Amino acid sequence: RKRTKYYLIQYEVRKNIMKASELLAESELDKTLEHLSEYSFIITYPRHRYRRALLALALSELRRPAYYYPLQPHQRSLVKWLSDFINDAQFPNDFGHNTSQVLEQRGILVEELAEALASDLNALRKTSYSLILDNLDYLLYDKGLETFFRELAHYLPKHVQIIIDGYQLRRQPWHDLKVLGKAAILGGTEAVGGGLFHSDDPKRGQIEFYALSGHSRVMSDGKTINTWDGTLPRNLCYYFIEKEMVTRQQVFDVFWPHLGIKEATNVFHVTKRKISEKLGYDITRYSNGFYVPADDVDILYDAREFEHLIAETLENPDNTNPQNWYRAIQLYRHPYLEGLDMDWAIEKRQKLREGYIQALIGLGRYHWALKESEHALGYFQRAVAEQPNREDIHRNIMQIYYEAGQLDRVVSQYKMLESLLQREYDILPSRETRNLFATFVNSQ
Repeated sequence: RKRTKYYLIQYEVRKNIMKASELLAESELDKTLEHLSEYSFIITYPRHRYRRALLALALSELRRPAYYYPLQPHQRSLVKWLSDFINDAQFPNDFGHNTSQVLEQRGILVEELAEALASDLNALRKTSYSLILDNLDYLLYDKGLETFFRELAHYLPKHVQIIIDGYQLRRQPWHDLKVLGKAAILGGTEAVGGGLFHSDDPKRGQIEFYALSGHSRVMSDGKTINTWDGTLPRNLCYYFIEKEMVTRQQVFDVFWPHLGIKEATNVFHVTKRKISEKLGYDITRYSNGFYVPADDVDILYDAREFEHLIAETLENPDNTNPQNWYRAIQLYRHPYLEGLDMDWAIEKRQKLREGYIQALIGLGRYHWALKESEHALGYFQRAVAEQPNREDIHRNIMQIYYEAGQLDRVVSQYKMLESLLQREYDILPSRETRNLFATFVNSQ
């Protein structure tokens, strides 16, 4: 038996995992954990930034022993994984008898494999436990793998619960198992557009666009689009998503302003076809002279959700609930489509950056009002790093330092602002800022 580092583990962790204020995991778990033990499968939402923390929080609430098995990169097939799994050192020597018998047969049927594994898991322990399958996305996806997990959900005994974790999980079979009440999704309520498993219609395509992630990632039904055969298909794809109602001439003016109509038309149709081939869906349809979003796909677009959160908060200034601000700064991990220097992208990038700054300032002032100066200072510093000439935020930072008795930092903050304004604009800080600084210094 090959010795490995997989152990029978129990998680008793809940505190100091992450910034709870930004994750909001606790409030989400409180809504779902009451019935979490009733599901055959728990899926940590693949795109959640803190999947491991969600996993740990869930296990601390379930309070049951758990076997942890991380798949390895070489375990690409179902047969290879199961062969290694049943012989893992953490299990008793007689574990996996039924699965081993099926694996030895010729013409293996995945339905028989699923039933055999369920039988072996049933015999492993008679009391409730969890099995954590980490990095499940190492397995090559095919219909056989999908069928295996559908059948496993059918045969799995009630005292066994399987927890699935992986960054690039496909939509199926987890979507259908969720609809059937056999799977729960952890972290999905905070997902872009409601998440990969949100729609009740399994025939609708789910295409995810992450323009604020730093890598401009696109995923179709959970599969990452790794190559576009050039930047043009990717850029036009994002343009269609961003401009929900656009004419062909507008596209030509943006992408091929120097080409004739005939040549531009040819390039346009070739590029549009390439987009459809990569995604597996047409994301637009032609209607009354405009290209508009297709009816049979759901578009999950982080930039659009970010804008909605900012707009919704600004429209309700009396609402003191900070969750929209928290969610917005979770989404904004990098500038919009960083590296794309087309005019429409630059304009969008600046607009979203301003929204991000507004969210940071909003959270800074929210925590300051609660007398949580340390939290407030962190958000103000992040805001001023994005927009160094915001004197009002410099004044907020100076005020926090002053109230903490750190006059040296008040002076440093003022000198930094003074130097910046002199260097960039050849001006002094405003009278309001100078007077505030003088008040602080003279009070000492």
